[in-house]
Amino acid sequence: MPQRPIRNPGPTTFLYFLAGTLVAAGGLVVWGMPPGPALIVTVNAVTFVLFGWDKRMASRSGSRIPETCLLGLAFVGGSPASLFGQVVFRHKRRKTSFRQISWGIVALQILVLLAYTSIRA
Repeated sequence: MPQRPIRNPGPTTFLYFLAGTLVAAGGLVVWGMPPGPALIVTVNAVTFVLFGWDKRMASRSGSRIPETCLLGLAFVGGSPASLFGQVVFRHKRRKTSFRQISWGIVALQILVLLAYTSIRA
């Protein structure tokens, strides 16, 4: 059986996942969850699932999720799920550049959170 060629999903993949995330978060808001937590929960759920999916596709030589998409979701709030997904699925743990960017995103988010809380205080 001939093996399918690996295709690059392209830069719009991140936008599709982000749009799906916003729709899912909107569903949680309709059910009564406040918008901020609904978005964070949904972004983290999508990020975690995509790490698992990408690991599965990596082992099967299938269509992969672009790193920019995984890092983009971490940047918009999915960094806890990104770090958790790296551990649970043992995925992207050897790639030093990916880990450095992931931790850089976490550091940036912590700085933004600290700045936000100091302004509100």
